[in-house]
Amino acid sequence: FDLLGTGASLTTAAGAPLLNVVLMALVICGGLGFLVWDDLLTHGRHVRRWRLHSKIVLSFTMALFAGGALAFYVLERDRAFAGAPTGQKILMAAFQSVTARTAGFNTADLTALSQSGTLLTLILMFIGAGSGSTGGGIKVNTFAALLLSAFAQARRREDVNIFRRRLDRDDIHKAYSNVTLYFLACLAGCMVLCAQGVSMDDALFEAISAIGTVGLTRGLTPSLPELSKLAVLLLMFAGRVGSMSVAMAVTRDQPQAKLRNVPEKILIG
Repeated sequence: FDLLGTGASLTTAAGAPLLNVVLMALVICGGLGFLVWDDLLTHGRHVRRWRLHSKIVLSFTMALFAGGALAFYVLERDRAFAGAPTGQKILMAAFQSVTARTAGFNTADLTALSQSGTLLTLILMFIGAGSGSTGGGIKVNTFAALLLSAFAQARRREDVNIFRRRLDRDDIHKAYSNVTLYFLACLAGCMVLCAQGVSMDDALFEAISAIGTVGLTRGLTPSLPELSKLAVLLLMFAGRVGSMSVAMAVTRDQPQAKLRNVPEKILIG
């Protein structure tokens, strides 16, 4: 394995089904989270007894995996996956869909990905794994809350419902706050790298991979200037601890005022 500067490259093992399947299974298992495994081991096939958290994580994880694999196959079969047999292309597409969300392994040359494939990788790295798991990203639960909230607003519905349950408003507000801070941190890190001569594509890839604690890189990390390496280091720390946790740690705790300002509506969107 190439473990210096290029994540963990498995390009020579792209056609090994057993190795790929085992690694994908381990990555998915680690990305589900402890609460999900508690439901699976405690309640088994009795889905009605599962927590809403577990239902959301499992359903969206399967959707992201299947959708990502299909998209990678369509986008890269004649590009980054060109020259490989059809079965190997399918395996590489599935592996790329899984690994982009937190693992750091790659069976395809990341520098050979098309612009569309690179963008898809960035999206999956940004989303990451489930809350309470060993993975990073904004988390599958947060992504689900934002997506469901947007659909509810578009349909002019006050409540955000899924699996015959209503999401708590505080959880939705936390989701928006977390993603906002996460996105701003990504932009700040990307700007530091761009200011030191890194192209915007590479800088965005490095920044999102760092804060998502993914570990994927396009071979740029070893040659980064010192300030850029420090920015990447801080992004990795913030991504592992949590962007909201870092923001709360560097700000003062202000008690809720007894008198609140008069609310007023503004134009949104």
